[in-house]
Amino acid sequence: MRFYNLNPDAIKRIQPPSAEPFLLRDGSNITTILSRIIANSPSAKTLIEDFLSKIVPQVRSLEVKNFGSLETVLFRQKVSANESLWNFYSNNMSDGTLRALGILVSLFQDIDTEGPKIPLLGVEEPETALHAGALSVMLAALDLASQQKQILVTSHSADLLDDERISADQIRAVTTNNGATVLTNISDAARAVLKDGLYSAGELLRANQLKPDEESMEQQSHQQISLFEDSQKH
Repeated sequence: MRFYNLNPDAIKRIQPPSAEPFLLRDGSNITTILSRIIANSPSAKTLIEDFLSKIVPQVRSLEVKNFGSLETVLFRQKVSANESLWNFYSNNMSDGTLRALGILVSLFQDIDTEGPKIPLLGVEEPETALHAGALSVMLAALDLASQQKQILVTSHSADLLDDERISADQIRAVTTNNGATVLTNISDAARAVLKDGLYSAGELLRANQLKPDEESMEQQSHQQISLFEDSQKH
């Protein structure tokens, strides 16, 4: 299992090669993983570049540039009417672009490879630093990756939840009850509204009606408190 909270500052930094088999949580070895993708998985490279170009239309391709024993990501971009592409290094790119790149690399880093696979992957708040028009592109990438692995996404974004691809069965509510953190299905009323197409999940969230299932919440919080109390006895 891999879980990601991508850090643009870590991604833009000039990085040493890494022996890690997968992208690190903050993206601090992205040059190594991207180099492997470029060398071993052309289809993954194409997916990453295609999705990124929809988020940042100027981007045409990605490379990894070496500076002695260190390396950085090189973005090849179309600028105005210039026929030739311009080179921009990671430290010249916006936080939103770097986070988007990190998420895309995390999603597709293990496709068409002979090495180990990631059966479950979590991404924290993929909407952070992205413009509203890019959210549907990121959801399309998450949807495609979910055909090969289970994807968990945490979000506070009503805009992200407006997408019609998100169904009631895919949503879980995270809340606290009596000091315990509880993850449950959403309420039956909210599920019915979504399944009938009366409102989107984002609209329910804006109206504070995307509620957790009360019965499950109580049961889980009691179980967690009992487990905690038992652990304190030992």
